Amino acid sequence: MKTMKKLLLAGAICLLTAATALAQPILRLPSAIGDHMVLQADTTVRLHGWADPNTTVTVAPSWGGEVTAKAGFDTAWAVELRTPAASAEPHSITFRTKKAEKTIDDVLIGQVWLCSGQSNMNWSAEHGIVDMQEELTRPMNPQIRLFTVTKNSSVYPQDDCEGCWQVCDAESARWFSAVGYFFGKRLASELGQPVGLVNASWGGTPVEIWTPAEAMAGNAEMVAAWEKYPRSKQGWRIGSAYNAMIAPLLKTAFAGVIWYQGEANKRNAELYGAEFRMMIESWRRAFGGQLPFYFVQIAPYARTEGGIAGALVREQQARVAAAVPGTGMAVVADLVDDVTNIHPRYKKGVGDRLANWALGEVYGRTVSKYKHASFRSAEFKRSAVIVTFDNAEGGLVCRGKRIAGLEVCDASMEFVPAEGRIDGDKLVVRSKRVARPTAVRYCFSDGATGNLFDAAGLPVAPFRSDAD
Repeated sequence: MKTMKKLLLAGAICLLTAATALAQPILRLPSAIGDHMVLQADTTVRLHGWADPNTTVTVAPSWGGEVTAKAGFDTAWAVELRTPAASAEPHSITFRTKKAEKTIDDVLIGQVWLCSGQSNMNWSAEHGIVDMQEELTRPMNPQIRLFTVTKNSSVYPQDDCEGCWQVCDAESARWFSAVGYFFGKRLASELGQPVGLVNASWGGTPVEIWTPAEAMAGNAEMVAAWEKYPRSKQGWRIGSAYNAMIAPLLKTAFAGVIWYQGEANKRNAELYGAEFRMMIESWRRAFGGQLPFYFVQIAPYARTEGGIAGALVREQQARVAAAVPGTGMAVVADLVDDVTNIHPRYKKGVGDRLANWALGEVYGRTVSKYKHASFRSAEFKRSAVIVTFDNAEGGLVCRGKRIAGLEVCDASMEFVPAEGRIDGDKLVVRSKRVARPTAVRYCFSDGATGNLFDAAGLPVAPFRSDAD
């Protein structure tokens, strides 16, 4: 009998606890909305969350402009809020219903950027990035705020992710994307504004899993290529990283995106350009605007000589930069000290070059040259090839006794080493072994770093004249 009473009492307590829990009002915010966050300045931002069905939610920012919304039967609500000009003054935002209230504090108004890609975007001081380790010994700017999305994948788009905003200090920066940090540091310094950085990157990931499945579903060639990829047999799906790590951020107002990825797509380099372009365009549709999109051309990497898969990816990236409005590519071949390491150990130069793109194109600032010299055309005159470049104002410079990485071929398509001579902003290329050249290449191999620069010190992008 005593045992039965204990069981009945325990059951009653459980029911009471459950009833109490059910009676608790709902007022929940996604992880990307919290203390220490940065909101994009002088624009309309979307704030959202969850509350009891059919409940009115009031959102009251400390700068004024209170707005309301009603939660639907699915508990979701969203409001649009006008933000003031950029300011380091900390603000608060209060969210309340009749039964519940939440306030987030230390909210700054400035520039918010999304950092994404694979390991070279994700790598931090803890991964051996030398200049980031050095940076940790210096004072940090607390107006830079950091948010890292926990690595995750999903079959279906998610409305929330794991992560939290942190004030930039030696401890939080230690684990954050080094490329993202240096990018943000440069923006904060040049603009004099708070900068919020959201890192959603994952080592080893191909572009397919960052692309919404519905975008790629209509391309049979891409889907077939993916199905041959071993990772597709290991649980990775088209769109799975997008669903879990990007979809939850779609209501966030970003100034733009920086991207470092491509190494994982050497297996299907010929498709990478089309896939990368599809990803950019699908993100822009999902976020609802022409987001500026600046990316890194993958760095030289080769454990053995002779491969060109990486060179083909770099070529595809250059094509995307040339064809897709609002994009820009940072060439980083000169920032590599070991071509047998797929993760270059220095990232400050990478972040700075991406920042120069943003400062020049988005913010209209006069900054260091950021558009690299790139191949325009090749004119074949008997034994010589005259190469013309875009963005080569001020001429070209060779850092060495001879220009490395030049090759020419004749109709046999057998490429042999060649010599180059700089003629202002042009390049004259010859080889004693080729009487009638038909094509020219520069650093068109996986591990070639090159030594040809423009007058501003940016490396000339690798190229070939015989591209399809």
